[in-house]
Amino acid sequence: NAAGAGSYSDWLPGGYVAGTCAVSLSDKWGVFANAQWQDLGQYNHNLSGRQAILDLRNAVFVSFGVSYSF
Repeated sequence: NAAGAGSYSDWLPGGYVAGTCAVSLSDKWGVFANAQWQDLGQYNHNLSGRQAILDLRNAVFVSFGVSYSF
């Protein structure tokens, strides 16, 4: 068994673009959709001859929902 520990703290600059579309079906009901794309680059970490890579490029998040107003 092998064990190890390490830490790293730094900025990982990136950006995102998001959009939402909402449609009212009546006075109380509606539907919506949301999409977001983000690119935070790629994070590489080396420790004791081993490498970990976290790829945060081109992440896409999509959500849909129903709304009700009281």
